[in-house]
Amino acid sequence: MMKQFIVPPPEFIYPISHSSADGFLRSGKEVVSVLKKLNVVRNDSKVLEIGCGPGRLALNLTEYLKNGSYTGVDIIKEYIDWCSNNISRRYRNFHFIHVPIYNQVFNKKGTYKASSYTFPFPNHSFSSIILQSVFTHMLPDDVENYLSEISRLLTRNGRCYASMFIYDFKERNLLPMNCRHHFISPVKKDGRFNGAWCAVNSDPESNVAYDPDFINEMTGRNGLKIDGSIRYGQWRGGGKGLTNQDIMVLKKRPMLHVKIQRSNPAADYDAYITEWFKLRCIPTFRNVLESVSKFLIKLKSDGIKRIAVYGTGIPGIIVYLSNIYAGRPVKIVGMVSDSSGKQVKIVKTMDLKSIAKLRPDAVVVSVTANVQGEAAKLRKKFAGNIKIYDINEIISAYMPVSL
Repeated sequence: MMKQFIVPPPEFIYPISHSSADGFLRSGKEVVSVLKKLNVVRNDSKVLEIGCGPGRLALNLTEYLKNGSYTGVDIIKEYIDWCSNNISRRYRNFHFIHVPIYNQVFNKKGTYKASSYTFPFPNHSFSSIILQSVFTHMLPDDVENYLSEISRLLTRNGRCYASMFIYDFKERNLLPMNCRHHFISPVKKDGRFNGAWCAVNSDPESNVAYDPDFINEMTGRNGLKIDGSIRYGQWRGGGKGLTNQDIMVLKKRPMLHVKIQRSNPAADYDAYITEWFKLRCIPTFRNVLESVSKFLIKLKSDGIKRIAVYGTGIPGIIVYLSNIYAGRPVKIVGMVSDSSGKQVKIVKTMDLKSIAKLRPDAVVVSVTANVQGEAAKLRKKFAGNIKIYDINEIISAYMPVSL
């Protein structure tokens, strides 16, 4: 047996590892070994484990995090009480917090929704965030919010480890016969496929798998990206993989820097951008990127593939960069140049007459163009054949409520 002086009671151990105390500790040690191998955890890391359970990983990190700290949160209060009484009392840098979030499988008495919960920690609090088999029991809207929270809580150079099931339905026939799980029911929202599959239709949160493209989109629009590639797990059969489940290591997506062609050297562009943000009460450029990115991804889901940006200056830059930030969900087929010389490099120039030739599915109109009546002209000209959107309305609708 491993050199640990405490283990949870059997009724806590079996639901987690389906094994004895030895197996419980051993499985935790194996995961910690993977965390070290993937450079997710160091001995000075500030660790947050979401779904810490009865301390399987915490017990194996107590001797390692000599110069770091550990915070574990879980939706099951009995687990938190046991960890606080038996781990925190011995290791002052280990803390445990109960989060009363509802889950159909594990916590039907929860009072908060996972899709809107805000974890009680300041921004950029943790260099390592761990979710061991958490997304396996969460539906897409819940995972979306957790990814947003992970992005908020992670330090600039931090890493997040998430084990889950990644399932590409197109490759289902390539999985071996001895595959341990079969995901047969699509998860739907408003009658449409919502990026995930469940093993039991009547109890979807018991086992959920995510489409790889959907996961990439979700991480991207929440300011995260997969570090390297997905590490596929042993559940697929064949014995290959670092762990049973698939592994994502996430890091923060670097902020984008816009290069503006300055045909008018006398123009004070920095002041122009600052003033534009102030007038609209927008705290940071990242808030704008995230809100417009969500809008562009929504356009894609609605079947819109090609857009044009009709307007000047900063709004055009915002749409252009948000499209890159979101992984280019749509194609920008044209953009109006600013009369004072500001324009994003590489983006095509167009005017009102050339929009029809570009065949966009939608046009995003800037504030200036709207005020000047150009939006009304566009709506009249295309009479519903091309959708027209106002940049101010987009930012307002998709801006995070917590700002």
